Amino acid sequence: MAEGIGDFFKGIFSKEKKNASTRGKSVAGWSHYVSEDGKVTQVVLSFPPSSVQVTQLSTVELPPEKFPVLAMGSWCVGFSCVNSEKFLMFKADGFIEEIKQYGITVALSFCKMPSQGLMKADIRVESEEIRPRVTMKYEHVPRLEKPVGQWVSGINSLDMELIPGVLSGKVFRVVLARNETFSRKSILLPDGGVMQTHMPVCEAELHFEMSDELRELLVKSWSDLVSYDDSIPSYQRNFQIALASELSQYFPADRDPILKEP
Repeated sequence: MAEGIGDFFKGIFSKEKKNASTRGKSVAGWSHYVSEDGKVTQVVLSFPPSSVQVTQLSTVELPPEKFPVLAMGSWCVGFSCVNSEKFLMFKADGFIEEIKQYGITVALSFCKMPSQGLMKADIRVESEEIRPRVTMKYEHVPRLEKPVGQWVSGINSLDMELIPGVLSGKVFRVVLARNETFSRKSILLPDGGVMQTHMPVCEAELHFEMSDELRELLVKSWSDLVSYDDSIPSYQRNFQIALASELSQYFPADRDPILKEP
């Protein structure tokens, strides 16, 4: 069970962990959890150091109106695309070499909150050693046992082709990127103001080869979440309530949001 979340979640496939790669002693596998009330589904993917790949991407220009977090943030997570390539991006300035050394765990959570359907993605770097340096450099990173990058969004604000494109691929890709001064770009806003954006410089990728079973689970979880969100009356829809009051009951801010093996 996830430490600190108590017995709210129970493992569904914890004894049937699927292996996508077994190079050396590193194993990439996945697990599936469902909350007891059925409102939250989380799929956890393990990316060991052996999953690191050379990336063909370089500096990526992301429109801030479409990718505001990735375009302007640091130590942040978000879905992104370049032409027809779709992936999950993790901007982790100053720690990419450590990430490649220790590997990561990715959790995709499909959350049917009363006020809105929410999609959540969390990335945990599998190293307790670097956590103090990460939280010292980035004040917004929660002070957990290991450093975590977090992202959450309401379904109605997401690119309805981007997410299923990532979830339905043969390989789930996580692109590691950083910001550099030369990649900054000033955007003139309609009100005359100026917005500073950072074009991510891609450094490496981590790959997870998805089985048909895993792919079908992810696609179905997304489809069910979209259908649920469509059923919520407009007068009841409220992202802030869903995020601050409802989601926090499942994922307390002071606890690791990625569930662990029982």
